[in-house]
Parts: sequence; C-alpha cells; structure tokens
Amino acid sequence: MDALWPEESPKSAENNFKTTLQRLRKSLEPSIRSEFGSAYVHLDDHLVTLDQELCEVDVDHFLTSIKNGEEQEKVGDLKSALSFYTEAMEIHEGDFLPEEVYAPWANMKREELRQRYIDLLNRVCRLHEKQGALKKATEWCRKVIAADPLMEESYQKLMTLYFNRNMINEALRVYEECKKVLRTELKTTPDTVTTSLYEKIVEKIQEKQRS
Repeated sequence: MDALWPEESPKSAENNFKTTLQRLRKSLEPSIRSEFGSAYVHLDDHLVTLDQELCEVDVDHFLTSIKNGEEQEKVGDLKSALSFYTEAMEIHEGDFLPEEVYAPWANMKREELRQRYIDLLNRVCRLHEKQGALKKATEWCRKVIAADPLMEESYQKLMTLYFNRNMINEALRVYEECKKVLRTELKTTPDTVTTSLYEKIVEKIQEKQRS
C-alpha cells in the first residue's frame, strides 16, 4: 500500500487496496463466486499472490529469458544465447504500464525495464558483430538508436559498422543524424570521440581519392 498509494492515509490506502484486489479478481474471473474464491489470486496469511501454474507475468518471463541468455553466453553457447534473447524481445511490447504516468513505483520499474531492453539490444548487436555478421549487427544497432536516440555511443558504433562494411556514405550520414538529434534535443554538439571518428572516416576517403 505504501508503494501504490504513498500519499493516502492508512485507512484510505487499505480501502484502495481492497477495491483494487476485488477488481483484479473480477477481471480475471468475471463469473467468480465468493464462496469458492479466486483460482488466480490467493490470499494466505496476509500475503497476496498469483497462482504460478495459471498465471504468467510477462515482466518475469522477459527477465528470465535475458538471464537464461546471459548464462548461455557465459559458457560460450552463442546460438542458444541469441535464442533466449530473441524470446525476450518477442515478449517486450513497449514501456511498462505506460498509462501509469504519475505513479512513482511504476516510473521506477518502467525505467529499469527500459534500460534492460536497451542493454539487450546492445548485447545482441555485439554478439552478431562478434560472429562477423556485420549486417545484422548494423540492424540491431539501428534498433538501439530507435529505442534511445540520445545515446551517442550507439551512433559511434553504427558509424564504425558502416565503415567496416565499406559503406562510407552511410557512416557519414549517421554522423549528420547524430549531430542533428543532439542539436535539436540537447542543444549540444557531438563529443570529441564522435567527431574524431568522423574525421578519421573523412581522412580515409581523402586517402583513397589521392591513391
């Protein structure tokens, strides 16, 4: 109750809790009968739980798939790791409880899961790059930027991937894209690492033109 209704009095929070619990039971079982209780929501010794055999929480499934992928990656089974990571991404359907914009507990969980999703995209990108699948790595790096357009390191990675694929013009366009986003959203310019990478790519172009 403290997490869900921190500004309410204990009595009001308790009333909110009971009402919400009843609505949950009704939404899961519209024809629920009070004498039998809920098959999905259990209340034992003041602890409310979901029946683990009948209920699956997508957030738990998402995190479990990531954990399984990390374990497979540690032992060097990259194929299985990618399979678990793909499973996690198929579960992910956007931000956690986007309608709860004013609930502090939901905001914290939303940001945590959003970061886990971005980390997951980065991890898949690195695995494909490690396997030499630069085209797939490029696609996943694009997804990272779509998820977080202000992560400058992702533009650096994408520029490098395009350069290594000999797609020089695309690498230069990524730099211009980065510069535009930073100027529009943060009123700033690319950092020295990004600029230095851009200059090195331009220098390589000039070397080729002279040779």
